Amino acid sequence: THSFSLQQDFSIQNIFVEFLHDSLKSLQRLQCSSEISAELDQRELVDAIYAALSIVTFEVEHQADEVRHLFRELLDVCWTEGSPLREDKLLSCMLRKQNYGLLSLYSSVLIERTREKLTVSKPIQKGSSEQLDTERTVMSLFADPKEAASWKTA
Repeated sequence: THSFSLQQDFSIQNIFVEFLHDSLKSLQRLQCSSEISAELDQRELVDAIYAALSIVTFEVEHQADEVRHLFRELLDVCWTEGSPLREDKLLSCMLRKQNYGLLSLYSSVLIERTREKLTVSKPIQKGSSEQLDTERTVMSLFADPKEAASWKTA
């Protein structure tokens, strides 16, 4: 009976994952639409996504790849300009005692996506003035003992 219960949990989780994937695709389509009703539909979809995330619990160790892919999609939609889906709201939906592993996985995906976004969005040419200014700022933080104390205590 334990394996049946576990299998049943996985099938319910898979339904939620598919629902979230489908909802994200629909939301992306609606964002491209210029229809008046699209905004209302977007709000309904966003509310459904938040509701699903606040209900479902994932077995991260068994579904890590699926959940990682889902988080990448969620972040992509959140980071789309004008998106009604908000990252802080996603996190608040997932904050529950049982979801420590899920939040850890979300954090690792967030770090990956942020790195990808930063490296793709604006490569700095070696020796450019922007690179030199950034390097000078960072070096001044570490070089000046008075400044070092202030950033360490912040």
